[in-house]
Amino acid sequence: MIMTNLFTLLTAAAVAAAAVLPALSPNSSVLAVRDLSPRQDLEGGFAKHCYTYSVGERGEIYGRLSGSCDDDEFFGDLHNMWLDLNQCLGNDNGDLIWQDGGNAIAKSCKNCHSRRDETQWIECECKDRKGAYQKLTSLDLNVGVRYDMDNHVLACFGHLGVRE
Repeated sequence: MIMTNLFTLLTAAAVAAAAVLPALSPNSSVLAVRDLSPRQDLEGGFAKHCYTYSVGERGEIYGRLSGSCDDDEFFGDLHNMWLDLNQCLGNDNGDLIWQDGGNAIAKSCKNCHSRRDETQWIECECKDRKGAYQKLTSLDLNVGVRYDMDNHVLACFGHLGVRE
């Protein structure tokens, strides 16, 4: 009985995660949420090692995930560090995606920032295939950014961040 209920619950969760978003008109202004299900090639979980973190919004720090992080979850010895998200994110027709060396923020997205109350999420406006910025797109950075315990920095796809 317990196994049947667990299977039913897991099946319902999988169906919900695979739900298709309705078609949008070219003038729609919506928030697109991508990567609802985990991918095998992504290693995330940086948020449990970082006390504070945010995405740089302007100037030299634009497109960087900066944080005060530590090797353990007790935040006893915090170190400032950052990771260039151009190494981690790509643009697929206006949607942020996980892509090794995708360079989305530098090439085809603008106004990238952390969500106000959920700072592990990045939001950007990215160009579609026609070159137009038509919607706000969002991605949970905790899915693909990890804290590298060997080098004590943020990392994605084998790219290491910088510890200051």
